[in-house]
Amino acid sequence: MTKLSDLHKKWRRDPDYRAAYDALEIEFAKTTLSKAQLDEKATTQTRKTVN
Repeated sequence: MTKLSDLHKKWRRDPDYRAAYDALEIEFAKTTLSKAQLDEKATTQTRKTVN
């Protein structure tokens, strides 16, 4: 069975794949929460549930 990491290394040699993958990095950066933000969301959700 082929490992996903091996496939990714192979595919990264393709300019179209690399461009699409790199473009997704921007989207992931937008959605990534810091630990503090995640803690705040969890605390807020808990307060809503408890009330």
